Amino acid sequence: MGVSESGTEDCGAVICDILKSKMGLKDVNKSTLTLCHKLGATNGNEHNKHRPVLVKFERYELRTAVWRAKTLLKGTSISVKEFLTKPRQIIFNKARLYFGVRCCWTQEGVIQIKTSDGKRHRMVGKEDLDCLVDIYPRRSTPAGEGSGTAKYKNK
Repeated sequence: MGVSESGTEDCGAVICDILKSKMGLKDVNKSTLTLCHKLGATNGNEHNKHRPVLVKFERYELRTAVWRAKTLLKGTSISVKEFLTKPRQIIFNKARLYFGVRCCWTQEGVIQIKTSDGKRHRMVGKEDLDCLVDIYPRRSTPAGEGSGTAKYKNK
């Protein structure tokens, strides 16, 4: 998934083109991006693997507009995700395994979980997830939301 690799590409221009053509955001140019680069090292052997692109926007309003328009990318190989700190990314991955992909999301860097009773919970740390796992029994996951065999380990 992602933007294809090219040795001479201008990452900012590619992102601006995607934001304009695929997401319908017209007031975008390279000056509205304060940071735009690919993460990780290139690997000449993996031509089909695309590296993620980290983008920081000049204005919060543009970031919000991109976040709202990300559903327009369904069916493409491109997705928009929040950049989480490593500890929060670990918590988020564990929450998705336990509660299911459709019941877990991030908003402003905070992990949100919708439990079986319809309540929404904010996860700030590992302790919050541990507490929810103790309170709510494991849900059966519908097709497409994970294998259903992964188990949350309280480590």
